[in-house]
Amino acid sequence: MLGPAVTAVVILMADHILETVRETGLLPPQIEQLPAEWVEELMTASADSRMHQENRVKRVKEERSSPALPMPGLPGDDARESDAEDGPQTPVRKCRRTAWETATGSSPDLTPEPKGKRPSRLAKSAAKAKAACKQKAKTTKQLVKEGDTIAKEHDLTNAFFQSEHYQNGCPPPQGHWHAFLQALSDTSRSLVCNVCSRLRQQCLEGATEEACASATSAASAVAENKTAQEAAVVPYKPPARPMPKGRPRKDEAAGSRFDLRAYLKEHRRDVYSETAKSWGPEVQYYCRSCKRDIKFCRTTDLEKLLKHERAHKHRLGLVALGLGEAVAAATSEAQSAQSQLVEAERPGRCHGVSVTDPLSHLYPMADSFKDFFAAGMPRTVYAPNESDPLANVTFEISDHGNAVRARNCEGKCEARDVACSACVRATKSKLFKIAVAQKAFDMSLCVLCWKALNETADATESYKQHVRSRDFMILGLAGSNFESYAEVKSPLELARKVRSRFDCTPLWRLSESWKSYLDSRLPSASLFCDSDAEATAHNALTSALSTAVLEGRAKELDLRLAARVAAGGLRGEALVQGLVTTFLLQSKQVLERPNSSRHMSDLQGAAEAFQVLGKSKEWDGLLRLFRLNPRALPKLCLDAPVFPAAFGSLSSDTQLKDSFNRAASILRCVNRRLHLMVDETVWSPGVEQVRHMRQQTDFLVGGLWHRHPSETYHMVEAEKLGGGVGHVPMDKLAKLTLHFCLQRPDSREYVVDSCTLPRAHGGSSAEEMLQLLADYLEVVTDAASGAPPQSVAFDGATLNSQINAAFAGMVHVDTLQTLPWFKRCEVLRMTRCKNWPYSYLLYHSVPKAEGFQVCAFNGGYHVQKRLSLQFLGCTRKVMFGALWVECSTLLGHGIPHKTYAGADIMSDRAAVQRLSQPYVQRSCFSLGLHVAAFLAALQASYTTASRALDKRQQCFNGFTIFYCMALHVSLNQHKHGTLWQGYTLSGQTVKNICLLAAHAVHSTLTGIEPVLAQELGIESYFSRLEGHHPSRTACKALRAWSCNRCASCRG
Repeated sequence: MLGPAVTAVVILMADHILETVRETGLLPPQIEQLPAEWVEELMTASADSRMHQENRVKRVKEERSSPALPMPGLPGDDARESDAEDGPQTPVRKCRRTAWETATGSSPDLTPEPKGKRPSRLAKSAAKAKAACKQKAKTTKQLVKEGDTIAKEHDLTNAFFQSEHYQNGCPPPQGHWHAFLQALSDTSRSLVCNVCSRLRQQCLEGATEEACASATSAASAVAENKTAQEAAVVPYKPPARPMPKGRPRKDEAAGSRFDLRAYLKEHRRDVYSETAKSWGPEVQYYCRSCKRDIKFCRTTDLEKLLKHERAHKHRLGLVALGLGEAVAAATSEAQSAQSQLVEAERPGRCHGVSVTDPLSHLYPMADSFKDFFAAGMPRTVYAPNESDPLANVTFEISDHGNAVRARNCEGKCEARDVACSACVRATKSKLFKIAVAQKAFDMSLCVLCWKALNETADATESYKQHVRSRDFMILGLAGSNFESYAEVKSPLELARKVRSRFDCTPLWRLSESWKSYLDSRLPSASLFCDSDAEATAHNALTSALSTAVLEGRAKELDLRLAARVAAGGLRGEALVQGLVTTFLLQSKQVLERPNSSRHMSDLQGAAEAFQVLGKSKEWDGLLRLFRLNPRALPKLCLDAPVFPAAFGSLSSDTQLKDSFNRAASILRCVNRRLHLMVDETVWSPGVEQVRHMRQQTDFLVGGLWHRHPSETYHMVEAEKLGGGVGHVPMDKLAKLTLHFCLQRPDSREYVVDSCTLPRAHGGSSAEEMLQLLADYLEVVTDAASGAPPQSVAFDGATLNSQINAAFAGMVHVDTLQTLPWFKRCEVLRMTRCKNWPYSYLLYHSVPKAEGFQVCAFNGGYHVQKRLSLQFLGCTRKVMFGALWVECSTLLGHGIPHKTYAGADIMSDRAAVQRLSQPYVQRSCFSLGLHVAAFLAALQASYTTASRALDKRQQCFNGFTIFYCMALHVSLNQHKHGTLWQGYTLSGQTVKNICLLAAHAVHSTLTGIEPVLAQELGIESYFSRLEGHHPSRTACKALRAWSCNRCASCRG
């Protein structure tokens, strides 16, 4: 038992603890450090003492305040009135009450609770402390979030909060806003600041008023919401089965078909958005609910749309977007085909950031967005490692206005916001605004180009001022270099400068929509006009003709000419250029000298200007219209017996034989074995019309060659295609040509092409090249009376690997038996050299009844160049034994810096210089370079410098370099183990060196001079051909040069 003093102290401390716990939910600071058992003992003792004291006080109060209760055995008021009488009375018998009856005069308020069931004071305090701790368990973030929600409901923003403080002369300290939000969520927190307390009181009073108002209108709101949801479901009766593809039937009523695109635009514009493939055969739309692209594939099938909308993922997304769903679509699959999902308009729905709304942050760029939407929203294509600023947004066009929406749109927003946070964040990006402004600036340049060519100078200057006042110029988002365009005074130069801006843009960066816009809006007259006067004349002619056609004043011949120009599509504007430059200029000259016949001397320009017409009668009609004599026009015919008809000659054996015989006749080598060279050269893809190319017929050249006549596009008759290149597919345009050129075996001065095949870049293989060579050799050997070519030269490319292996005996005999020319060849080995792995071919000619050895060379200059570049590369350190090859020592001995740096990797001269002795001096660092130069000299001794040695020396040098390569590879494998490739020449280079040595060793069995049997002749032929015609993009240049070359040979 505790003493009285201790008991008093315990009671006081317990009271203090209970009061603190009841108010704050925490122990007082002074008692917090006491042991737990002490605190528990104090609290128990204090609770017991306080309970006894309160019960005692309560009983005393009840006794004083309650009136005297009547006895159960006494009667009522009548009995009390008879108490005054003094007469004797018999006492009334006491009535016993049953157990379930309540005592007379008792009540629930007066009857004390049983002692065991009444909660103690300690239990009540513990419950309050538990509730306080639960309230304390909320984190600061949760309190701030709840307070922010309450503040938004009462339109209380941070800006208003700060302004109220500044108006009252008390700037808020740091963290004051968060403390206010926590106190707004937890009303038990106290606020020291008067302004904060006043604002919290206003919010709490407003919440009470709103609660009362909402309680009165709850029933009516529920009824209105139910009515709105029922009205949102629009009934629709889809067809029994989807309509088939194709045109509508004759008996089909107009508008009876279900149109998916119109339906989505009218009823689902907030759920689905168009993509680049929406109007294609896939009918692909982006679903914001599922956040992915959906392919509907048909525009007349509603069932596929409803099947997609019945998916659980789609319906969950609709809930997140705040869209209503028809009940029939969620319950029954059969009934869902007859109902539809309709968006229920709710306040707070996100419709994207409007462009036309004055309150929107995109409204200052409304004009730029207007141009962007009107142009079809063209895009720029970006590389995979680049970021597209327009990739995360979608543009919407509706009757309510244009808007920009983020792809990850939340679907909901606050009533006071213009859009959700995702849409606002995506559209506030500066890169997004710059991308749209740049497109608007490019469109303004297109308009400026058109005005410069078709309107007056005043109109052009006025539009320049208009561009300066555009929103993208004022905001500084685009047009920083506009003054460089504005300062150009010449209209033609201005148009060329604008045109050059778009022509210099890489083609892969232009999307299809942007290409279409530039093709239709960007004038192309600046490409062929030479001066402003010519451009003005061109515009005058085109505008006059178009006005005459519009008003019905055009003559029949004018309409025929205009229709031909429009249908031709080859050089429609070049035809107008010919009209201006040829006839107007010549007419002026004729008027100056009326009696002169000068206008009849140069009609070739007129023929070139009008050759796009493709038919002779239209050309004659034009000449007669301008009073010219068609018979005086010189005829240009490419189908002449002077030079070979090499273009696509492999399609016909007769044409190839004739081409070979003409080439042999030009080279003065009839009935002699020639040297054949095979190689490819690159051309720019394009189609051009060539007049009188075959049998006085005009052809379009520039397409791919194919074995099958129905799939070839290398020569297409112009009359069949109407003179237009639009019928030739872009994927059928040739990018390179394969040439089979002939050369005398004793001279490299003259090279004649006997077969030219337009090919696609990267569309061939080594097996196909071997097949083409076999077909060519079969035909030309037959044309030469059974005598095959003396040698065949080609480079060491991968496409020629099978040809290289076939002439070295590395291809299986069964494979050779399937090829036309090689099946008559016998593979022979050099039996005296037991370890020699290569063989050579002996062709058995039936007409000649004898065998002919055919040699091959895989390009001595090509292999030399590849070997030199191997030493120059930094990917490996080549070692020969213990010596490494270091090329940096060449810089100290006068080698040109461009040669050392490999500025021109295709240069044969630079490759030889890097391995020449004058630049390789003796030092400890150049020993490996001496070995490399020795190997290069060995290779040159039997190829490019073979005239200095006899056949025996050439053969020994070929064997020597072969075994040097074998030692080089085997020694590095033994020395460096698995890392041997980092110290060895590449496998393809070693392979080419060994095969070249094998071909040289086999050639010593014949009288061939290896220096004259390399591929240098065809490389020189390509250089001269492209050097004479640097600006031509088709094979017409090849024809013109061959004609001139053969004519000089004949002379």
